[in-house]
Amino acid sequence: MFFLIGGIVILLLVFLIIFAFPQFSPIPYYPSNYQDKNRLLKSLNLNNNQLVIDLGAGDGWVIFAAASTAYQQKLNTQFIAAEINPFLILLLYSKRFFHPNKKNIAIKFFNILKDDYQSLAQNYPLNYTTFYLYLSPWFLSTIWQRIASWPKPKTIVTYYYPINTLTPVKIIKGINNIYLYNFF
Repeated sequence: MFFLIGGIVILLLVFLIIFAFPQFSPIPYYPSNYQDKNRLLKSLNLNNNQLVIDLGAGDGWVIFAAASTAYQQKLNTQFIAAEINPFLILLLYSKRFFHPNKKNIAIKFFNILKDDYQSLAQNYPLNYTTFYLYLSPWFLSTIWQRIASWPKPKTIVTYYYPINTLTPVKIIKGINNIYLYNFF
């Protein structure tokens, strides 16, 4: 019994360390509000030959819901869940394993503040890219500067926080606002 309790305590400590220290995840994990699901899916404007990248995917519910929608609509939409937290990466892989559209979902261990964004889409010669961001507002301008050089037409969808240096083409009101930015 002592070993079981000790094992649980150690697992809880590992879990807390992974979520508490910025070395493991510089951006805290806060999932998008599930009550905004339909608005979020609509804002992604899913189409054929589209690449949807969730930067800081967390538990991936947005990317998996979008992949389900694409699957139901028989769209050739590709999805990338980019995440740095090892615990969340394991969760993403386990969700992907059971997903009906798993062949169109890639999971990447990715540091959105340091890694090369072009490396995310090397094998995806698709028409345009949609980036989904639910990040702290002080990171959005930095991430925008990294996305700005993306060579293909792109849309950026931000949840809760706008990118202060840009003017959104559309704001969708919900539990939290959704901001759309187009670059064609």
